[in-house]
Amino acid sequence: MYLRPRHRGQVLQVMPSNSPAWTTHSPGSGRVPLQPCLQLQRALRRRRTTADLRRSQAPEYQPGQKVWLSTRDIKLRLPCRKLSPRFIAPFTIVRQVNPVTYCIQLPPEYKIHPVFHVSLLKPHHPSVLPSTEPGEAEEPPLLLLVDDGTAYLVKEILDSRRRGGRLEYLVDWEGYGPEERSWVPINDILDPGLLEDFHANHPGQPAPRGRGRPPRRRGPRSSGVDRGGGGNVTDTPGSARTQSQRTPSPKF
Repeated sequence: MYLRPRHRGQVLQVMPSNSPAWTTHSPGSGRVPLQPCLQLQRALRRRRTTADLRRSQAPEYQPGQKVWLSTRDIKLRLPCRKLSPRFIAPFTIVRQVNPVTYCIQLPPEYKIHPVFHVSLLKPHHPSVLPSTEPGEAEEPPLLLLVDDGTAYLVKEILDSRRRGGRLEYLVDWEGYGPEERSWVPINDILDPGLLEDFHANHPGQPAPRGRGRPPRRRGPRSSGVDRGGGGNVTDTPGSARTQSQRTPSPKF
């Protein structure tokens, strides 16, 4: 007794043909049973319904409205990403590209595409606190964009130090308070004039090699007699031998 193998294209009845949930399946036809497809569609509808319960309506902005821009996808030139601002600006809405993206007005120095998803924008609400002078507007922190990320404007360099063989400067940022001052390496300071002014006013502070205080030099090495090795030895005045005298060789 043996079983004859099925050849390609032979029709296989998986269930009675009068059942509406299944269709005739052929290995070469590419058709699949209908019942698993119906179950997948029901599962997708359940997941879509559950996701819609937690999904909120996207906010709508009008041209001319002020919004904050998220820094999630912007590379910031700051020593600590955790302490960097989450939103910058505010910027002005130019137009709505589609229901979920907007075009905003960026300064000419910003070398990034001005179209952003609505999830990266947040509405700007003017401050209710009175300003210091009548008619004075709230100015956001100034930023500059370079080729590899975002650079903040430096208001003043306050101090310098060396940590791990690297020269660092204590920077007071433009538009931020004293609590935001931070130590940054010398390579992150893009304006050499700031460094020149700081070292001109503080000549005793640590500086790059070739300016300011020279590096500490080691003291003179000890003579070879103390180490048990060679070296020049000078006799003290009043000694029995001088450097030019030699002890005669013994006679055998």
